[in-house]
Amino acid sequence: MTLIGMIEDSLVLRKNLEKMFEYDREMELLFSVPSIEQVICQPAYQKVHPDVLLLDIELPGISGLDAIPRLRKMFPSTAIMVITGNVDEEVIWKATVGGAKGYLLKPVSYSELRDHILHIKEGNTIISPEAANSLVRKLNVMVEDRKPEYDHVLTKKESEVVEYFLRGFTYKQIAMCMQISVSTVNDHQKKIYKKLNITSKYELMAKLLPN
Repeated sequence: MTLIGMIEDSLVLRKNLEKMFEYDREMELLFSVPSIEQVICQPAYQKVHPDVLLLDIELPGISGLDAIPRLRKMFPSTAIMVITGNVDEEVIWKATVGGAKGYLLKPVSYSELRDHILHIKEGNTIISPEAANSLVRKLNVMVEDRKPEYDHVLTKKESEVVEYFLRGFTYKQIAMCMQISVSTVNDHQKKIYKKLNITSKYELMAKLLPN
């Protein structure tokens, strides 16, 4: 059984999903509310432990984006999946770096949502292609200030992996954005560390990011 929490202010969408979860014998909806405030102000919600939390970004009161750090503290074992129509690259970036394990763009069918929920429950990261493209564009802008003196010893793919590492991407997120396997990302990481004579991401940041 997969345990679900949902914070979504669209009454139509929320009710439709509630009905779908009700008929799905492998999914159990623990709570379904229209605002962050209802979750943080009612102790009963804080006693449950959903596997996946479906979170809208544009909510009345506290936004879903601002709530991600707080929700992660409240539900430390829960994977947060953002479901929104917002394609702003800054929002996508902050949500992903802030700890969301999924970023899906509306509309999404129940069958697709169900598959994504199961993948996230297994520890994977799911980001809509449009959102992934925005992350790449954002990354390209942010890395302009990076120290370039080590690029000559790295291959193009290794340099790309470095840029993702420096921005806090996980192995799974890098694999998704680069369309390669996690094991390939790990292979690149080993080669990067050997070429730069380092043993950790902290050393990588110290070498390559501006002081």
